[in-house]
Amino acid sequence: MSVGQPIARVEGRAKVTGAARYTADLAQQGLVHAVAVGAAIARGRVRSIDSSAAESAEGVLAVLTHRNAPRTHPVPGREVSGPAGDTIGILQDERIHYAEQPVAVVVADTAERARHAATLLRVSYAAEQPVATLYDRIGDAFASRYAPPLSIGDVETGLAEADIQVDRTYHLQAQHQHPMELIATTAHWAPGEVTVHASTQSVGVLRNGVALAFGLRPEQVRVVCAFLGGGFGGKASLWWPTITAVMAAQVTGRTTRLVVTRAQMIAASGHRARSRQHIRLGARHDGTLTAIDYGTITETSAWYDTPPPSITSATTIPYRSPNIRVVPRFVQVNTQSPTPMRSPHEGQGLIALEAAMDELAEELGLDPLEIRRRNFADREPATGKPWSSNGLLACYDLGARRFGWAQRDPRPRSMRDGRYLVGWGMSTALRFAASRAAAARAVLHADGTALVQMGTQDIGTGTATILCQVAADALGLPIDRIRPEIGDTDLPPAPPSIGSLTAQTVSATVTLAGNALRDKVIHLAINDPRSPLSGADPHTVTVDHGYLHLRDNPQRGETYSRLLRRNQLQSVDALGEHTPPGLDPYAHYAFGADFAEVRVDPDLGTVRVTRYVKVIEAGRIINPRTARSQIIGGVTFGIGQALTEVSEIDRTHARITNAGLWGYHVPVNADVPDIDACFVEVDDPHLPQGVKGLGELCTIGAAPAIVNAVSHATGHRIRELPITPDKLLTKTT
Repeated sequence: MSVGQPIARVEGRAKVTGAARYTADLAQQGLVHAVAVGAAIARGRVRSIDSSAAESAEGVLAVLTHRNAPRTHPVPGREVSGPAGDTIGILQDERIHYAEQPVAVVVADTAERARHAATLLRVSYAAEQPVATLYDRIGDAFASRYAPPLSIGDVETGLAEADIQVDRTYHLQAQHQHPMELIATTAHWAPGEVTVHASTQSVGVLRNGVALAFGLRPEQVRVVCAFLGGGFGGKASLWWPTITAVMAAQVTGRTTRLVVTRAQMIAASGHRARSRQHIRLGARHDGTLTAIDYGTITETSAWYDTPPPSITSATTIPYRSPNIRVVPRFVQVNTQSPTPMRSPHEGQGLIALEAAMDELAEELGLDPLEIRRRNFADREPATGKPWSSNGLLACYDLGARRFGWAQRDPRPRSMRDGRYLVGWGMSTALRFAASRAAAARAVLHADGTALVQMGTQDIGTGTATILCQVAADALGLPIDRIRPEIGDTDLPPAPPSIGSLTAQTVSATVTLAGNALRDKVIHLAINDPRSPLSGADPHTVTVDHGYLHLRDNPQRGETYSRLLRRNQLQSVDALGEHTPPGLDPYAHYAFGADFAEVRVDPDLGTVRVTRYVKVIEAGRIINPRTARSQIIGGVTFGIGQALTEVSEIDRTHARITNAGLWGYHVPVNADVPDIDACFVEVDDPHLPQGVKGLGELCTIGAAPAIVNAVSHATGHRIRELPITPDKLLTKTT
């Protein structure tokens, strides 16, 4: 069996040797280069653009502005939009909605000449006062847009019945995507077809979006992404770099590449939105909850008519309470549309809930882990559905044992290492487990190798490897005889690589394709009078290492290769199509528990995460090696969310002031301890292959565990993230 084995990445050698070619590396004949020019204001309009100097510069082929750019159609739907869709278009009019929104694109025969010519543009603006943050309009009822609230029971009654209440407000600052690979697009416009090479988490989303924007049929657009250098949500939508690259290719008739700068990443791929979270918890003396009241205000873009998915989506999931009220609210500001950013919604909303649960435990004199156990929900609270499976209590137990939680001194500031304050914190993690409709093709060649084709993407998490593992088991072949082909809209369609749904979708779909192909070849054998398996019952035939044989008589059989060659077949193929069930009586979630140790320097206010245990229950783990790698990356994301990452904004001009890695601090090796990543595997018969997926779950829970550890270390609760030294300096002395 390949599934369940810690197999090395099938694309690993190509990546470490440099053979892997990312979008910005691909050689293209006759390639020209495009550079975008961003708006110097965050709200207003372009009064005039003097492009004469840029147009006459050496090597310049075109300068696109709202006056001469190709007309595009709106692209509805959040998943295929970003700023290129909704109610605005890029380079379609003079209106400016956010800083660095493209106002022009310069195309030249070299990247250097395009960058130089871009500096020659002279743009005049009619500026208006922008709305920089939600705090600028927090009291403006007309500016706030409500998503549907949720109410279970009577929260006010539940709070009145409580022996103790916790009433807290938490603030999360905006954070931006900064993967190592910059967003890049190469577009070729030919009569009747467009080919786009893009750094994307969804070739299908880009194909459909480009087709809608430019009035084409989807089959006229091909999108390819062979390798992706980190996605995390920021490369899941159709953003302006793709739209403008296709525009430039259309206008010039040349293959055009656009690669954003590091500074432009803050306006090219969305962000984790700023939010204010107000939560009230009511509980009895024994710690059982009587009420959860949770209200949020989150930023969204000034033009986005439909509120984005709410960060409150997981608030009703982890704990049992008879009375729950959730009211999400959104404020439109002059920023780009927010987008999922590794732990898209639960990773924000659960921070307030998990911090408040710790504060409640402190008020009651209970252990933080114990109060969570006492409020464990034996079914989904919002719907009453039973869990398809739930290993959360087992995660608590294993994590506490591996971390040594029983040795925790509950008194704040009681644990020290020399002059350093030591804190231990923990948190619950959970994520909805889902799959989407997809198709895959399996091809068996006469040499005994197999090709598996699927229009999914490997965004760095090991999708190509688990695809090969699943196919190997379905076809009865060694994994080194399987070749994956992914990242191309010419292949059978698959959903975006988002939402922790890829592993479940890929495993279900590839299993169907592999089973269909294996059964097809078995029927070929039993109907071939020259085969040793002629006339056999197909249910008695199995395949092992490419050898078909009777299960009870291994001597009676033959290889795939011999069978196909005798029948003069170069290959045999089959298609597998996965359709998720409709109405489902079960609630499908993956669960986890995070345990963090921090050391706080009381003189400098610095925080170091020095020990970490993460336990995940995500159903069946296809590849523990790549899964552990995901956990390490996810926890690192959580460290950044809790301690270092913040997009600083100029409140007057609504501009990000640290638009680059020189000022935006992502965690580095020195910030990340050894991470003990482990699994509780629970057989889930209600999900395809028992797989739940774990991408976002690796980050969810990390930030609140660290926040709770800092509070335990210092005796002071910091309710604004990230917890930077300035917030601690006045608290720890």
